[in-house]
Amino acid sequence: MSNKRVSKATSKTAKSALLATPPKASKRQPSMTELKEQMHRLEVEIAAAPRLARQKYLETLDVVPAPDTIRRKRPTAAKPQLSYAQKLAKRRARNLQLAEFALSFTLIAGLMAWIIKWWQAVH
Repeated sequence: MSNKRVSKATSKTAKSALLATPPKASKRQPSMTELKEQMHRLEVEIAAAPRLARQKYLETLDVVPAPDTIRRKRPTAAKPQLSYAQKLAKRRARNLQLAEFALSFTLIAGLMAWIIKWWQAVH
């Protein structure tokens, strides 16, 4: 940076601000032939889109992706780190669910075995 003198910002009057802005150039309206050419070009692009997508897919079919270290990773919403107490509570809840499942499965299997044994004894 060089040591340059900075001028003070002066307030502009409406008249000076109006004179400072250049007049906007009016846009030329496209002719009918130009519009038809643009429409035709867009229709051709739309019709060719599936073919171009397939062609690009086939061209990149044998390309090996870059390693994860080089590839720019997409920003993801960071999961908040759980405290030790929260991790412990989560682990306890999961272990309790597993114990409930094991107990329920054992009880149901025992009940089914008893019903089968009773059925065989009766018949």
